[in-house]
Amino acid sequence: MREKLDASLLILLVLLSFSSATQEVFAVTSPLHQNEGNLESKCASKLKCIMQTNMETSSLSLLLSTDKDAYYRQETVFATSTFLYEQTPIQNALVTLEVTFPNGTSWFVWTNNTDETGFATFRFLLPIANPSGQYAIYATTYKEGLENVSATTKFTILNLPPEIHSVKIIPEVVEQPTTVSIKANVTDFEEGTDIHVKCAVSIPNGTVQRFDMIFDGAFFSLNYQIQQRDPVGTYKVTVEASDSEGAFAQPYVSSFENAKAVHDVAVLGISLSSNMVFQGEPVTINVTVANEGMVIETFSVVVYVNTTAIEAKEVTLTIGASTTRAFLWNTTGFLGNYMVVACVSSLPGEIDLSDNTYVDGIVQVIPCAAPIVIIDQALVSDYRVDVGSLQQVSFHARRSNWSEIVGGTIYVNETGYVTNQTGWITFEHASDIVGKTTWVVTGVLCNGITEFESNGVSCIWDRIEIFDGGVSHPMTNLTQTETIWFKAQYEFDSMIFDESEGLLFVNGSGMVWSEMNNRWEKAFNFATVGNRMFMISDILDHAYDLTVINNVVEPLSISWVEMVFFVQPPALGCPILINATEMVNALIIIENISMACMLQILPTTMPGPPPEGFKSCGKPFEINTTGNPTGIFKIRIYYSEEELTNLGIEEDTLKIYVWKGDEWVQLAKSNVNSTENYVEVVVNHFSIFNLMGVPSPRLEPRLLWLILIIVVVSVFAISIVLFLRKKRANLQSL
Repeated sequence: MREKLDASLLILLVLLSFSSATQEVFAVTSPLHQNEGNLESKCASKLKCIMQTNMETSSLSLLLSTDKDAYYRQETVFATSTFLYEQTPIQNALVTLEVTFPNGTSWFVWTNNTDETGFATFRFLLPIANPSGQYAIYATTYKEGLENVSATTKFTILNLPPEIHSVKIIPEVVEQPTTVSIKANVTDFEEGTDIHVKCAVSIPNGTVQRFDMIFDGAFFSLNYQIQQRDPVGTYKVTVEASDSEGAFAQPYVSSFENAKAVHDVAVLGISLSSNMVFQGEPVTINVTVANEGMVIETFSVVVYVNTTAIEAKEVTLTIGASTTRAFLWNTTGFLGNYMVVACVSSLPGEIDLSDNTYVDGIVQVIPCAAPIVIIDQALVSDYRVDVGSLQQVSFHARRSNWSEIVGGTIYVNETGYVTNQTGWITFEHASDIVGKTTWVVTGVLCNGITEFESNGVSCIWDRIEIFDGGVSHPMTNLTQTETIWFKAQYEFDSMIFDESEGLLFVNGSGMVWSEMNNRWEKAFNFATVGNRMFMISDILDHAYDLTVINNVVEPLSISWVEMVFFVQPPALGCPILINATEMVNALIIIENISMACMLQILPTTMPGPPPEGFKSCGKPFEINTTGNPTGIFKIRIYYSEEELTNLGIEEDTLKIYVWKGDEWVQLAKSNVNSTENYVEVVVNHFSIFNLMGVPSPRLEPRLLWLILIIVVVSVFAISIVLFLRKKRANLQSL
């Protein structure tokens, strides 16, 4: 057996060696050779010989690369070449390597042989005197019997970056405003390049100042000024250097300390609630103070009107912080013009006292005029609320001298309400329709006072309106992903409800906002047949916390079915082929259709028995469409010879039948293609179709049994007669 296989393989190898100029390497494998290592080795060796004697130049390749793209002088370059035929290494090939300078002149030429992996490696040092720039490497192969193959690659010699040897800072500790000297010792290793040195000073308050350093003949220098109010702490100094070719030195980091403690607080400003008030009316005085020193400070802030102190407050501020405090001045007992002054206490060691006092303008306190009722607050529990929700509305009343009105009557939208012990009236209101309700004071009657000043308040009763929706396809295939989409808005002002406002839920699942389509979308897919309904089930309103939905869109539906095709009217002469042979053994050819639609093909059961004298060939199937398209459609139903034989149907009797609601009707123009085994017919509408044919004439079972018995008896009788004749002849011969 082994000798036969070996002889067969040798014949195969001889045939391969005399094949056409375009050669391929074949791997001969057989289960019979799994344990015959020597035989496989021989075959591989012979195949390798064939490959070597029939190599194409286009299949030869030389790969050339270096270990890095860029180097500094005195670094070593590792260059590697790989010589291959397709994926097979070529050994003992001579590789010639030439390296050229950036100006194109040759630097050196070197040769090496490829090893068993097809590799030839070269290693060379970059001298300190070599110019910077881009070098080229050219490699060429030579091996007897093969054409030469070339490859090229490039690498770059970079300029050596400058080096920052040291940074000297004098003084290293600052205790008063002074000049800090910063000197950097920088070396440039390249001739003909310019050095640019920068210094960044990071201040303890987080800011960074940047400077260009000046070369003074020996060092790059910077004089940095420390001012009286500069922050106390560590000043980080970072020096960076680069040359004109873009090479950067390693940054050098150092620091110095500002240890001087500076105390300085200030009044930055005053704001008043009013510059003219009635006697007894309060004035709010807002004072802004700051800590401009270098330590945390606790100090006192006092407000004066003329020379009368109104109030004092203690303030604690961190370095650089500021705050605003409110002081209340009760003008009862005051009458005339008053200068408002704010002062902060001076601190031990504080030098700058010029901003410790701030003088504002004049406040005029005038006698009270005729008393009136002032509605100073009008509130509603929420600005925009759900339709049908109950909301609380409140108004607060006081006299012009700031005293509360107790037991007074306040008329809101012509309805009277009595103030409580704190001057408030409160009532509730609800609305079942979308809209805005505004409440205003229309009159007052408070201890004989009828004059008033008032502001109104409003509330919007609203809901989320689902005003549009749709589906990507109303009918689709099982497991096909389809998109449900809705559009929503606030019904009161038609403001779009998008992802910035909240979230919509369809059938309990959160939807996703599509910026492209400007709508809410959700993808669904199902693996079982059925019609699914979709509608908005909930909302999450971040803007107004609305929960009421007005869904003006009917529930959406998608039917997932076993086979659906999306059909567009075809171009002239380009019919659409719908292949349903795997499901119902049929092909639908659409030459013309009046409208785009979805077409569904489903296997079905026989809605009624075949016509008398006919048999069903294959299974019936139903074609449904969306809409009611018209056009020219061909239905082609395939059959097999085996199927006809098993059913006993004559091929030339095959016809396609259509179900007309209560009976099968033959489509007379059914054409039988006995060569390709199909029946084709042209229709102009879709329904239930089936292939049927007339069975071949068959003998009755009883007659068959009778014929069989006769044949058996006849054979038996003939056998007996022949036996008797032979016996008689033997007797006569005796």
